[in-house]
Amino acid sequence: MKKLNIAKARPLIRMAIEEDLGAGDVTSELLFKEGAVAKANIISREEIVICGMDVVREILKCYSDAILIKVDIPTGDLRMQSGEPEPEYVDAARDARNKLHEIVCHLESQCIEKGHHFAAGFIGGPCPLCDTCVGAKSGLPCRHPFKARPAMEAMGIDVMSTVEKAGLHLSFGRNEGRSWIGLVLLA
Repeated sequence: MKKLNIAKARPLIRMAIEEDLGAGDVTSELLFKEGAVAKANIISREEIVICGMDVVREILKCYSDAILIKVDIPTGDLRMQSGEPEPEYVDAARDARNKLHEIVCHLESQCIEKGHHFAAGFIGGPCPLCDTCVGAKSGLPCRHPFKARPAMEAMGIDVMSTVEKAGLHLSFGRNEGRSWIGLVLLA
């Protein structure tokens, strides 16, 4: 497969974004009510490449502000005794991840309502909505397309570096507190 020349693609990416952020997207203005939010599933019967990481990085550069969210996992006296996390810790971690997901979705919605129409929410780690993702192996569409948010890591975002630049701390020590991280980008 031929490698994308990002220098040649950059003006096209900028033009596409300027159309949406600049004077307006004529197609969207004709088809959708102001403030409408939509998500899409792309289904392919054959293997395809939608967007390379170079293009994703270039798009991410167009965002100027970010809201970083840290939700601590309340551990109390929960410790890993046998090398495996205690069931109570697993439950607390799941509840904290679900809380983070709700916060990111709510913030993203609020930002869109306030005029940041390209607000994009991300979560750290896997999607918490289903025990088993239908899209991962079956090729079926997501059960929650309007709630699911992509993982920061999947979009090429260095979570540790981002957290450090924001002055936050994450720990991964065996008996240290842990956290989930979320992000909402604003253009």
